[in-house]
Amino acid sequence: GGTQTNIQASTTNGEPYHLKVIINTATKKFDVYVNGELRGSGWSYRYAGVTKVDKLGSAIGGNASSMSVDDAKVSYIP
Repeated sequence: GGTQTNIQASTTNGEPYHLKVIINTATKKFDVYVNGELRGSGWSYRYAGVTKVDKLGSAIGGNASSMSVDDAKVSYIP
């Protein structure tokens, strides 16, 4: 179980949004930004047993029927 947090209460069809997630693999916590604004801080991994981050996924909720992801970038900063 877990809880759902809506980080973007409303969207405009066709409007691009910049999403950024900063993951701390040592603490297994992450921060979420939308258009440069911090929307979630120090969130824990959904699955505590994760030992590496090697996949990128996204999902939509509510009555939305589709979305596009463009210019995905993954960076590692030691």
